[in-house]
Amino acid sequence: MNKPVPHSLSSFDRIVITGGSSGIGAALLQQFQNLSPDFRFCNLSRSPVKDSFPEGHILSIPCDLADKESRQKALVRCREWLKAEDRGGKILLINNSGFGGYGEFPSPSTDRNLSMIEVNVAGPVWMTGALAEELKSSKGAVMSIASTASFQPTPYLSTYGATKAFVLHWSLGLSQEWKRDGVQVLCVCPGPTETAFFKEAGFKEAPLKGGSGQTAEEVAKIAINSLAKGKTLVTCGVVNKLVAAGAGRLPLTWVTWIAASIMRRLRLERFQNS
Repeated sequence: MNKPVPHSLSSFDRIVITGGSSGIGAALLQQFQNLSPDFRFCNLSRSPVKDSFPEGHILSIPCDLADKESRQKALVRCREWLKAEDRGGKILLINNSGFGGYGEFPSPSTDRNLSMIEVNVAGPVWMTGALAEELKSSKGAVMSIASTASFQPTPYLSTYGATKAFVLHWSLGLSQEWKRDGVQVLCVCPGPTETAFFKEAGFKEAPLKGGSGQTAEEVAKIAINSLAKGKTLVTCGVVNKLVAAGAGRLPLTWVTWIAASIMRRLRLERFQNS
């Protein structure tokens, strides 16, 4: 049985997402599907969505956001889908794809760090810019997934933290620029979340002690509720909100030292480079 759709979300009909095949992205798709069978989805990801959706409700387009040619091919198909599924509603773009890499720079490799920048930074900028006309004409919305790592430098995850800081600042700036066009821009900052992120980042096991992290489903619910309320920024979880607030009150060099101490205590030998 579907839950009542918040009035502010009922005007959306097409949802485009990057990285919707796993983690927070997959949870977002499932949550939206639970809200209403009227939503239609387009997933740009290296792998298709595993969860079952009614026939015709989702299109999975193979796409590697680190590869410009792959992005361009995916965009052509995505635009065709947007036109075919246009029922006069709004478009929601969810910039979700992203990955990290643990270790002292340039570990795990310079190429992987550059690829991280392509996916985490260039990906959202490219997707949002490419669909700017469609988003503005439909008075849609953009949801970008950042991280609590965006609030301070994160030694041993330096490139990842910097990419998410970009997403945060860029999203907040864009929210002001596009406000007059009627486009809502929301930046979501989850803390440690139970997804495949840590394995991809080079962790042998997720450094989440019992109850210290959130599930992808919890993050997805917070993100969707924040979108429905018209928010521009949400930090997921009370503890994460407090940490983010504290980081903003201390000198940046102090915050960096504290972050480095915490990351070192996770014991480097527990991690593997990939």
